[in-house]
Amino acid sequence: MKTEPKLTTSLNVNTSAITESITDKVKSNPTNLIHLKFSNDPAHWVINSDLISYFSENIPIQNVDADLTVSARQFGTKTRYFRKEYFSRALGNVLKRVIAVIKFLSSRGLAFRGDSEIFGCPKNGNYLGCLELLSNFDPFLEEHIKKFGNPAHIDQLTIIIRYTTIGRGKVVERFLGFVPIEQHDGKYLFDVLNKMLNDNNIDISKCRSQSYDNASNMSGIYSGVQARFREINKLAEWVPCAAHSLNLVGSVTVECCTEAIKFFSVVQSIYTFLSASPQRWSIMLKNMKESVFVVKSLSETRWSARSDATKALSHNYEEIRQTLIDISLSETQPPTAVNEAKSLVKKLNRLETVLMSIIWNDILQQVNIVNKSLQTPGIEICTVVNLYNSLLSYFKNMRSAEEFDLFEEKAKIKVSGLSDYSELESRKRKHKVSVYDGSAIDAVDQMSAREKFKIQTFYVIIDKLIVEMEKRKKAYLRLDERFNFLTNDSLKDEEIKIKANNLVEAYKTDLESAFVNEFLIFKSFRESGMSVNEMLIKQINTKMVTSFPNNKQESHMEVEEDQEVRLISFE
Repeated sequence: MKTEPKLTTSLNVNTSAITESITDKVKSNPTNLIHLKFSNDPAHWVINSDLISYFSENIPIQNVDADLTVSARQFGTKTRYFRKEYFSRALGNVLKRVIAVIKFLSSRGLAFRGDSEIFGCPKNGNYLGCLELLSNFDPFLEEHIKKFGNPAHIDQLTIIIRYTTIGRGKVVERFLGFVPIEQHDGKYLFDVLNKMLNDNNIDISKCRSQSYDNASNMSGIYSGVQARFREINKLAEWVPCAAHSLNLVGSVTVECCTEAIKFFSVVQSIYTFLSASPQRWSIMLKNMKESVFVVKSLSETRWSARSDATKALSHNYEEIRQTLIDISLSETQPPTAVNEAKSLVKKLNRLETVLMSIIWNDILQQVNIVNKSLQTPGIEICTVVNLYNSLLSYFKNMRSAEEFDLFEEKAKIKVSGLSDYSELESRKRKHKVSVYDGSAIDAVDQMSAREKFKIQTFYVIIDKLIVEMEKRKKAYLRLDERFNFLTNDSLKDEEIKIKANNLVEAYKTDLESAFVNEFLIFKSFRESGMSVNEMLIKQINTKMVTSFPNNKQESHMEVEEDQEVRLISFE
């Protein structure tokens, strides 16, 4: 009978040898045992209780024998960036320390600020001093303070490009970066912007528009940034930022008459006065009950803030007035606060102030709606003109005696007891009036206070809005005239042909003469009211690009097929 060969001895010998080898290594370095319990490559480790227990029992030192091929294949020579979770955890720890310091100082009634706001200065106050103390025991907080604690004042240029993507036709805005600048003249800013585009391999010849604010160094027709770019690329049309232009309309209008200036001064004074004291603020909240419109501060640049401020006053006029009356009668408030409250109550007791709150709330709510629409990433030039026209139409309809009567009626209902306009504080000025017979008589202005307010304030504000809107709109009319036939459903074929030919003439390097006939055929496929970008997307989705190649070029001024960016505009 044939027996099986016995391998037991051999196996026992080999196992013994391996065990002895492992035992020696473990004695010299317990961490060498890790590959028996876990993977030999840290990239495969799963953070669980077993791994944590192992490292808590065995002091971990560098594992020189570990095979890191998986990690090398996964990361290569690239820098290993911290994950988002790490930053959330680290920054969260910083915020916990900051909040702990704030709570500590507040609970003891200690001052936060000192004579200096610089880390490292012995006179920087309790708040910064406590953070410095904690940083001695917190390496991350110490590094954070070193990097961000004392930021220098540096002006920066923000650069954003806008383009359409290949294959999808989606309008995209991309932030390129902040560029530190040392000067503000047109040539310097042009050189900085030009270098930034070249460094990012963006061909300026493919740019079809440029958009900046209305500052002369950017918009100047001779030496501004836009003019210097037009010297390189004549097709880079300058389009002022529509939202910024609308803000300028508002900035000019609020200074067009004395009553407007007085009104916004009152709005800001109310916020400053009430927010300066927690006790006054609590009195206001008690009077407002469940109202969500608390008083707001004004802003020189953000007109949505002015809209919120006037809305809060208009909706809570009686409540705010009662708050100030309560403060003026309070025996716990300091005399200066009582005196200021009485002064504000006197200003709110004027019918003119109530009227201004209602009028400006109506104006700024409409401006705010349009302003938000103008900041939509995919907005087109024809939409900008339509929004401006709709706002203009609204203001023109506002300028009537009937509308003024409605505002006046609302004001009298809002605050009971205010039925008359206040008398003019300045004495009436006599002036000579010429009559047809050549003689001159001394006359006194017999116009009532109501008529004076309507003519010298209400009409002046509306007229200024209309004039400034018309002025700013002109910057968009030329381009709108060039492109509006693409979306205008009321035009006849002959009119479309003329405008299409003009477009081909303007963009000879982008469009072929065949575009005219192609668009006449394509317009029967598009739906009424469809935007230019929607036309492009429909072309791509319905696979009609090859049938109407020039229509695709018209939509985003197509360049070479291997380029990622089609139509570029930079801001």
